[in-house]
Amino acid sequence: MRIEDFLEKQEKRELQLVSYLIHSGGEADYAELEEHLDITKASLESTLDSIAYSLRPLSENIALDYDGRAVRLWMDELFSMQELQHFYLKQSVKVQLLDYLFRNHEFSLTQLAPQLALSESSLSRKIKELNRYLKEFELKIWNGRVQGEELQIRYFYYLFYRFVQGKEALKEREAGISLQIVQTMENYLQVSFEPENQARVFLWLQIAQHRMHTKKTVSIRLKENMTPYMEDKLYQKIRSMLWRFSSRYSVEPDEEDAQMLFVFLLSSGVLPEPFFHDYRLTRNRNSPAASLDTYLVETIIIQYGYRKLPYMLERRMYHTLSQIHAALYFFKGDLEVHDRLFLLEQEQKIAEESVRSFAETLREITVEKLKLPNETNNGLMEWSLLGYFSVLVMVTMEMRQVLRVGIDLKHLPMYRETTISLLGLLIEKVNGVEAEECQPDKPYDLIVTDRREAEPLETGGKVYVLSELFSPFDQKNIERILQSLKK
Repeated sequence: MRIEDFLEKQEKRELQLVSYLIHSGGEADYAELEEHLDITKASLESTLDSIAYSLRPLSENIALDYDGRAVRLWMDELFSMQELQHFYLKQSVKVQLLDYLFRNHEFSLTQLAPQLALSESSLSRKIKELNRYLKEFELKIWNGRVQGEELQIRYFYYLFYRFVQGKEALKEREAGISLQIVQTMENYLQVSFEPENQARVFLWLQIAQHRMHTKKTVSIRLKENMTPYMEDKLYQKIRSMLWRFSSRYSVEPDEEDAQMLFVFLLSSGVLPEPFFHDYRLTRNRNSPAASLDTYLVETIIIQYGYRKLPYMLERRMYHTLSQIHAALYFFKGDLEVHDRLFLLEQEQKIAEESVRSFAETLREITVEKLKLPNETNNGLMEWSLLGYFSVLVMVTMEMRQVLRVGIDLKHLPMYRETTISLLGLLIEKVNGVEAEECQPDKPYDLIVTDRREAEPLETGGKVYVLSELFSPFDQKNIERILQSLKK
């Protein structure tokens, strides 16, 4: 589910247009935008006029300039796309409906329609649209309530208040108790959350506290998935902590509340890496996520032909992979805040071509090992590809072989320093390469020179004689040589 799915068609289009301008460097011609949005020029003009009207309250932060041929975007240096999204989302009827449902647990059409300034038929239509998107989370609004597994409801509302409504919307009576639980948890587990992660734990607990008052909750899949984790030491600590806390405060958690808090901590990345490392050494290695973590780390090592990974790199890999696998094992669906395809495209620009295909292989292994359904409409599964891609980039960047190139120019005494600097920048476009002016008695994998007399390297390296300075022909040949040296 994309964050724009809470908006109406016209509002979606307006955000898509601004997003495209950001990705295009702040400017695009009409033909590009018409093709991207799949609209006519007349519709584009109408959309631009609509945006200009919508953005009037934000005129000091963002503005569009268009002249019939091109569109240019201006944004204040302190303004972001996220703030623009929130500006639109605050006015969304679907957002107001979901917020009302969370606070009141249930509603009737006759009661809620007037509050949202809608007819009952319009409200029913909005609910039908929302259910189409909530299906990804295996949730639906039915008989005036959000129905589905309780873990999924809490998970969805955690994403909703974190990215859509804003966590400041939950400043309620539960806030005091939730803050006390966070502090108790830090003391009991002997862990210190970073400020941002502490805020995320606090938000989850606020939602959990509010949902404790809900009747007829469903936790069938949670109980099944938790079976391998019932003796987990971290889970037992969390369970014990909640029970001790409830004996002193007016909190009534049950077994499922402890399980859901454990799942959140395991999958959200809020646990500091050193804490997770200590936990990993004691956890049940046969649990679904743990065994998959180990299997994929070994698969990556074999794929790249490493004998062993550096200790700290391996720790970071396990920390990241465990979050991906716990989320896929326990949750369904995701809320796409950033453009996933754009992020993948950007990461591919700095990584080897084979990384993307290997990331897809890792995801296929995960689907098989965790026995996950091969769903086409699962945002969490789609985002896992970006997670694997990031892990592989992290490994390849850390383990890459750094090639040293010496630039030896003698025929341009007047422009030599400038030419060497520019040539070095071109050569360093190849990942894992460092280029500098050739120094006597210093080893190099490759010497790039403008004269044939340069002697071959004693280390067995290569010499390349430039045909002409800065020629694409030379650049292509140098890149080919460097790629062959990296193998």
